[in-house]
Amino acid sequence: MELVSSVFDSAEKRRGLLYRLTEMCFKVRMHSYEYFVRANKFVCIIVLNSLWNAARLYTIPWNMEESKRAINTVSATIQGIDPSIKIAVIEPAAKEN
Repeated sequence: MELVSSVFDSAEKRRGLLYRLTEMCFKVRMHSYEYFVRANKFVCIIVLNSLWNAARLYTIPWNMEESKRAINTVSATIQGIDPSIKIAVIEPAAKEN
């Protein structure tokens, strides 16, 4: 994978993502490059990697329906700020009993 700098190197752009998600009625807690996102319940975790110009969006297994809906909105919002970013949606593996 090629190293490409991201607009999310900037703390201002990362805060911009926080504000945009909040304006869309999500409740968001930001920790540097990580965001914990809630709608009615937790819907996803965002992990930005500005060094690789990539984002990972983790679905929430116990709230999968709402999580999948929110992921589409969150993904579009991230790409609205940085159209060149690579986004991967990570779904948890099924539990084995």
